[in-house]
Amino acid sequence: MFKAQKNLVIITFSLISGCGLKPFPYFDAAMNDHNRAPSSVALPKDENVKTITTDKVYNQSRIDYLFMISELSALEGQSIESVSKLEEVAELEPSSVVVLYRLAMENYRAGKNKIAIEWVEKALAINPNKKDINILAASLYSSGKQYAKAEKIYKKLILLDKTDPDAYLYLAAVYSEQKKYDLAIRNFDLLTRFPDYEQKHLAYYYGARTKFEKNRVHYFSQVKSDLKKCLIEKPDYLEAIQFLGQLIEKTEGKKKVFQFYADYQKKNGPIPRMAEVLSQYYLETADYDKAFEQLEIIEPSTQDPIQVKLKMALILIDKKMYDKALIRLEELSVLVPESDKVKFYLGSLYQETNQNDKALKAYSQILESSKHFEDSVKNMAHLYRELNQSEKAIEPVKKLLALKPDLLLNHILLAQVFDDAKKYDESLTVLALAQVKFPKEAQIEYYLGTIYDKKNNKAQMFDHMYKAIALDANFALALNYVAYSLLEMKKDLSQAEALALKAYSIDKNDPYIIDTIGWIYFQKAEYSKAAEYLEKAHEAMPQAAVIAEHLGDVYIKLNQYNKAYDIYRKAMSLETDPDKLKQITIKLSEAKIEQASQRIPAAITARKLDPEAVSDLNKDESK
Repeated sequence: MFKAQKNLVIITFSLISGCGLKPFPYFDAAMNDHNRAPSSVALPKDENVKTITTDKVYNQSRIDYLFMISELSALEGQSIESVSKLEEVAELEPSSVVVLYRLAMENYRAGKNKIAIEWVEKALAINPNKKDINILAASLYSSGKQYAKAEKIYKKLILLDKTDPDAYLYLAAVYSEQKKYDLAIRNFDLLTRFPDYEQKHLAYYYGARTKFEKNRVHYFSQVKSDLKKCLIEKPDYLEAIQFLGQLIEKTEGKKKVFQFYADYQKKNGPIPRMAEVLSQYYLETADYDKAFEQLEIIEPSTQDPIQVKLKMALILIDKKMYDKALIRLEELSVLVPESDKVKFYLGSLYQETNQNDKALKAYSQILESSKHFEDSVKNMAHLYRELNQSEKAIEPVKKLLALKPDLLLNHILLAQVFDDAKKYDESLTVLALAQVKFPKEAQIEYYLGTIYDKKNNKAQMFDHMYKAIALDANFALALNYVAYSLLEMKKDLSQAEALALKAYSIDKNDPYIIDTIGWIYFQKAEYSKAAEYLEKAHEAMPQAAVIAEHLGDVYIKLNQYNKAYDIYRKAMSLETDPDKLKQITIKLSEAKIEQASQRIPAAITARKLDPEAVSDLNKDESK
């Protein structure tokens, strides 16, 4: 049967826990009763009477003691110990229905159904009409697929009390288990007519399940109707909600079922288990606002707060609500201080919000064995490079390379870190070793070329760049590097243009390639076209000093001195190389002079001015 058996067992235990059978009095109570005899009553002179009385009291005390130990053992989940003590009690009191019943129950809990049946049958022989004993016996018969015996018991209980709905429910469940659908449906329907029946929702629910099993398609409308009645009786009965949802999905589609869940929750209030289903659906459909609402429902009651809080934090990050995301992640770092996942996301968020020290601390705490170690080292290296502290990234990247030597990017990352730290020979060594491991990789040749360029070895630079292009004809970075180098050296403008245009055809969004195209037009004195490309490059990468400087040079040629002055000032704020900074400063001064000359009123420029007057005017303009 479809879950009815499990529910049957649960119902049985709930009924048993409230049964009318009274346990034996405990040891101290028995002794108190004995000691209530008046002190004036003398002991009998007949020694035989004395012995019989003493033995009886002793046996009762022993029974009470063993029964108490058995109950305590059962409460602690020690079924073997409980059964052992009960068996001793049964030897002393073999006709006690309570003891026989408890023995059957503890063996049932221990999974020893055959033994449990033996004990429960002994209890039935003594008290054949006791409801709780009959229900336990029927449950044992059902679990052993002795359906005829189970049916017989439930029918007997119905004859004993036709107003008791429980027997109808259990009998219907047994019929369902045997696929006797009509009989099961009849009993479930009977149950729905009982007034004030607390478990009526179960009758509707299992009636719906049985009808569905009997004839899936033709019973859809009846099944839906029963499920809706079930939910009227018990609005938070999740099994019925989910089953109704499955029917809606089958008949109306997936979107409709989640709409049903959402509408149901609005009408009946939040249901955490339903919120779990909805949150997952909204996450899959990237509806993060609705997903967050559902996660807020789950959060207070979930047994897995870590995953819920993490999902909420990631949604907040996606929405760029970084302050709130940080609160969630910092809460998690307290809940699970050993979690590398939390440390990684926390580090990433600190990095995003420019809390660099905190980001580096979070990354550095991630263990090498963690799946987040590689990404944390890469983020750490990137951050150190941005802070011009590349030397600090060397050791972590070395560890990463030792851990994953078969990844080319790890070799290149270490070479870049050495490069940023101006340790060019170490960078060349790393790349040379990588070249042995990856002999036909264009990227290695490219990075070798960039290092030789920084060592002012132009011949080696061109050699490696052309090797990179030979290995990968569409390697846009290498094509652009050669083109720009030729422009800087004022050699072979036509070849530079051909290489740059090819690079641009491969990647039209790389700001450095766009800058090269603009610079070619500058060299060809096509300044309007040059401005068009250089403005585009600067917009794409406003933090690149060289692009800003090139744009300023074009503005000078176009006599747009105000723009040139502003962009040169920006280039100065971005440039870190002392020689290039000096060069930009000179250009800025020239732009300032030209800018001032444009401000001289026309009435004055119409007259012939002496040099001193012009000098004084420029001083005033500078102020």
